Amino acid sequence: MNLLPYNQKVFLKNDFYRRLAVVSLGLLLVVIILADILLTLLVFKLRLESAQLINIQASQVPADKYQAFTAARQEIILASRHLRQLATLAAPGESATDQLALALKLRPARVQFTELAYSTSTGAAGTIVITGVAASRNDLLKLVAAYQAEPIFARVDSPVENLVKDKDAPFTITLTLK
Repeated sequence: MNLLPYNQKVFLKNDFYRRLAVVSLGLLLVVIILADILLTLLVFKLRLESAQLINIQASQVPADKYQAFTAARQEIILASRHLRQLATLAAPGESATDQLALALKLRPARVQFTELAYSTSTGAAGTIVITGVAASRNDLLKLVAAYQAEPIFARVDSPVENLVKDKDAPFTITLTLK
């Protein structure tokens, strides 16, 4: 039998989810950094191979050299693009942790988040999907207005179904990042 007051239970539950989000975001950052390091090593390897291609002896057919050099150059360009994409994900001030922290910070006191999901796809902006319960419709509208006022969110989607209930309104909000 659990003898903790309801408010204490809710606080402990929210604290658990907050800690879980911080740990998972930290792990995500470590994975991004490791991918960045591996791609950097790949770029250096490709540069070394392209330098070796340039030094190939003149006895080979010039067309073969040019094709091999062009292929290596294309791989270097592709690896550079991947590095730029990773750099934008890990840029200071715009990291996933900072974006999620801002989304959590803007939450009014009478709004509870029950689920928070962050996703990105290659070449596209990330999205944050927040589900929860607002004590009133006005609290939910304040939250949506706060998100719309932030410049890091390109789009804030709050379906009309979120406004059906006036009290204890469940909601889902999708934030598209710039």
